Amino acid sequence: MFLAVGVVSLTLAFELPQGPPQPNSISAGPLHIEISPPSLNSPVLLYSGESEGQCAAFVKYVGSPAVDLADISPGTCPVEIDVFAPHVGAYAREMVPGDTWLDDALSNTTITISPPTLRSIAATIWMVDDPTHSKAGETARNEQVTEALRILENLGAGLTLDTTVKYASSWLGKPTGKPGWYCPPAGGLPPNYDADSINVYFWYLVTEPQYGYNCFLKKHPEIIFVNWGNPHTKIGVLAHELGHALGLRHPTNPGRAGNLAGTNGPGYTNITIGQSYRMNFSDASWLNRPGTPQLGVRDCASGAQKCPPPNLQPPVWP
Repeated sequence: MFLAVGVVSLTLAFELPQGPPQPNSISAGPLHIEISPPSLNSPVLLYSGESEGQCAAFVKYVGSPAVDLADISPGTCPVEIDVFAPHVGAYAREMVPGDTWLDDALSNTTITISPPTLRSIAATIWMVDDPTHSKAGETARNEQVTEALRILENLGAGLTLDTTVKYASSWLGKPTGKPGWYCPPAGGLPPNYDADSINVYFWYLVTEPQYGYNCFLKKHPEIIFVNWGNPHTKIGVLAHELGHALGLRHPTNPGRAGNLAGTNGPGYTNITIGQSYRMNFSDASWLNRPGTPQLGVRDCASGAQKCPPPNLQPPVWP
């Protein structure tokens, strides 16, 4: 089965096949993998399958842009090949019973992989309590969106943003007297809300100490607040909160300073390969929410064989 994440609206994720090994006509061999276009910056390829007689899961190779795998076989272990790189969408291809694509590739000793275009995230940006469409609000919004685009497109997430700007009153369904922003309870929605997009509420709250917030703890990962009234709000807040919407949580050790899921922004400089995989394929990602077409979404929390480890580091991109 071939699965690639691009700008299509399908949810593209899957389960590695379980159960007894499937018989195969090719026992083992080398495989030369061309990753196209050749101009890609250090693409990362993950290989799962038999390698040198052992089952391997999500072994990382950095392409130049080609990758050479030695002594692999599709016949005894779950097989999957994934590719991540800046400025292209996430690519994943698994082998299920009856598939012959890896057999054919091993017979020819070569295969070409072309990642899809970036997958687009729909985001509605609500400018709250900004009836005059102020220049300051516009500047704050544009800075946050530009930084989010830089991070998502340049750091191997395979994603981009498609934003729509709307204006709203200050009442978002919060109880009278409740300070700051308010996450509606599970099943509840604010009156200013788009069901088919992530909803980002830009709010001028000088007295609110938090720079941004995501409502995933209230089962609303698609509701984000950004406080552009606090003079200390960091430029990467929107990107960080989008990461929560796509299934990322604060790591105790993100592995590198500047990680998107860390709390040390601004200046987010890296997303791990495990995080990129989760944003695209995990059942915790808003992209794979209930009601979207499902192709076997991954439960990344259930074990190391389901998804690559969250701290699997990429090259330094860009």
